[in-house]
Amino acid sequence: MPAPRWLWLCLLWVACSTPLPSEAPLGVGPLVAAERQARERADDAGAEADEPRAAAPPAEPPAPPEEQPAPTASAPIEDAGAAPPAADAGPPVKPGPVATVKWAGLYTGKDTSRFAFAGAAEQVEDDPNAKTRVADRADGGVDLIPISSSDGKDICTVQAKPKDPARKEFDIAPAQRCFEPDSGGMSGIVRSGTARFEGKKLVIDLVLDLEVTAGDMPLKGTLKYHFEGARP
Repeated sequence: MPAPRWLWLCLLWVACSTPLPSEAPLGVGPLVAAERQARERADDAGAEADEPRAAAPPAEPPAPPEEQPAPTASAPIEDAGAAPPAADAGPPVKPGPVATVKWAGLYTGKDTSRFAFAGAAEQVEDDPNAKTRVADRADGGVDLIPISSSDGKDICTVQAKPKDPARKEFDIAPAQRCFEPDSGGMSGIVRSGTARFEGKKLVIDLVLDLEVTAGDMPLKGTLKYHFEGARP
């Protein structure tokens, strides 16, 4: 028996409403999209971990150190209170040889004798013809020999030693005797004296302690003698 019309309509509706595969893909929900993005991020992170990291550019070599000046030994600090080192004086200087100047000869000129005795006035005697003979000694000294103007005899001999190597100034050694007692009863002992040579000139200054025998009472005094003369 033929089906009623509403039945056919129901069957047609059911056939049309049954799901069939669609040629166009359906959309995805927000949860699926979020899950996909998270998966993609994880995959990208793993890929980056698997890829070798790019080597860092080589560091520039360090600059060579600047050359420092070689250290110099600093002078030791001297103690202000310490005495400075003694300077090297070198080898000792040997005294030079005694000059070989020859003063020997006969010197003529004038002299002055000043006699002084206790209780008596000073007596002065000048001799314009005074003479003194000089002899050189082997030790560098000289012998001074005053000569009497009255008879030409030697009065006495006194020795003199040089003060310096040039042998121009001499000291007359004290305690030497002159004017022996047998020469008129008067004797003298040198107290001090000097002799000086200048070219051919000679100057003598001499002080003697005198003792004169006059009867039973000897007289004591001094004689200051000055001579100036020259040799030819």
